[in-house]
Amino acid sequence: MTNSTIKLVQANIKKYRHERGYSQEELSEIAGISRDYLSEIERTKKFRVLKDCYKSQKH
Repeated sequence: MTNSTIKLVQANIKKYRHERGYSQEELSEIAGISRDYLSEIERTKKFRVLKDCYKSQKH
């Protein structure tokens, strides 16, 4: 998974949230993660997590 793919996924998460009118708090509750964690994902701080998710889907 390339960094550009990760950035696209992160941008889509943020776009999805905005299109549906969710706050980070609301979407993080739906996703079962903390608001701080979602914020880090949207701000491209959590590349490793998305890479791990991608790897797990390949198996």
